[in-house]
Amino acid sequence: MFPKGELEIGSEGSIVYTVRNAGAVATTAPIDATISLAPMSPFALVFDHATTSATVDGSTITVSNPTVSVTGTGTATNPFELRIGAVLEPGDSVSVAIGIRVPKGAAGASGSADLFITKGTGGGERPATNNLATALLRAAPAAQGCTAINDKSATADTDGDGVVDACDLDSDNDGILDSEEDLDRNGRFLDDDTEGDILVTPVLGDGVSAAFDLDSDNDGILDLMEGRPFTRAQIDAFDADRNGVFDAGQAFGANGLLDALETAPDSGVLKPEFVSIRNTDGDDKPDFVDLTSNGTDLDLYAIGRSDLDLLGGGFVSVGVDADRDGIQIGVDTDLIVRGAPASPYSPYSS
Repeated sequence: MFPKGELEIGSEGSIVYTVRNAGAVATTAPIDATISLAPMSPFALVFDHATTSATVDGSTITVSNPTVSVTGTGTATNPFELRIGAVLEPGDSVSVAIGIRVPKGAAGASGSADLFITKGTGGGERPATNNLATALLRAAPAAQGCTAINDKSATADTDGDGVVDACDLDSDNDGILDSEEDLDRNGRFLDDDTEGDILVTPVLGDGVSAAFDLDSDNDGILDLMEGRPFTRAQIDAFDADRNGVFDAGQAFGANGLLDALETAPDSGVLKPEFVSIRNTDGDDKPDFVDLTSNGTDLDLYAIGRSDLDLLGGGFVSVGVDADRDGIQIGVDTDLIVRGAPASPYSPYSS
């Protein structure tokens, strides 16, 4: 019986295979192991010779084989070969247990790996017996669960980039880090709903916290347009339809932040040109929460939408927001899907 087992990346285990002499004469039982890997992200399989042994009739025999590393698409750096120096009489069996450790790389691994172990030809003083033994080990990637602890959901993926909100550095894919949209700096992300909080008309909020709101101040200019100091050409490259959400075809990695903004994918470190948040007038409010980004003119008026200022406060009045993207009726050009295609650039970008 030749077992089949499964191990996850990052786990340990063992696989046992048995070769039985079914012939009529005694034979040695040299056994070769070959390794075949499916295409995958690079990771290593390490077979630890220290835990490898062969047992014949209750007696343990040391098996000499080197530690083998397999990387990439499956080229072994050192051939993995078991040479059992035991003589098998007819009907005798040899069982070999191989301790297996499958380390997990820094970014995990994908794909699967198969280990095939087959009996080789006899190499001793007795004739070889045609016994074929095959065992299969499949190594599958370990689950990469979210372990972050915060008040964001550990199951919802607001921006649809494959990273749950709790582990997403930019939960709405507007280029502004959730930590930067934690406006009161209290470490919570669900209590930062500040639209309309002005001295003239203290009307608080649209029900969508800034980390998930694509227009955090309801001034008709989406956060992606007035958050990071993007040029208009960069906005077109990252958000071709200008809906205020980075295009799905962009790369985001495991941290949910647009790779193009980082010094290296998943580093979480912004490139120098993207470190700052746009603050046109240099006051205490960045443009994405400033109704008068230049210090004088209301942004809503600067984009020619004074008709939406029903309360005279410089922001779009709160209405029904069916897609929960924080963009209000009047400027939301898509009421079903998050985002508003063909939204205006910031009048202060170039």
